[in-house]
Amino acid sequence: MAWLIADGDMHLKNMAVLKTAKPGQQAFTSVRLAPVYDTLTTRVFPRLEHDHMALKLNGKDERLRRADFVAVATLAGLRAGDANETLDEVLRAFTKAIDGLKVPAGCLNQPNAQVAVAKVLGICRERLDGFD
Repeated sequence: MAWLIADGDMHLKNMAVLKTAKPGQQAFTSVRLAPVYDTLTTRVFPRLEHDHMALKLNGKDERLRRADFVAVATLAGLRAGDANETLDEVLRAFTKAIDGLKVPAGCLNQPNAQVAVAKVLGICRERLDGFD
């Protein structure tokens, strides 16, 4: 998600792990990443047009491709096939979300809001088009 929206502020401190245990048990029944939070497209802000991700992925903070995400997933112990399926699902859902996005009219009354929205959507579409 951070890569798709060009979030240059995605640090480890902006990621969390959710550990679930049943009352009275010593072991966790599940461990997973928390839903994304504190995220924004930093490239729309003045002097941040060429901002890179703060968190490197596969040694890169720019020009990430599917192979980079799959490499990180396999390093974390996930199967490449599962990583590819998840990437496909995320890309489909993200495409559907930006294609159907309706920005509330009240938000567009702010100075330069329409320009900022167009920039964000342009960045997202560019990243989707060049992902594979």
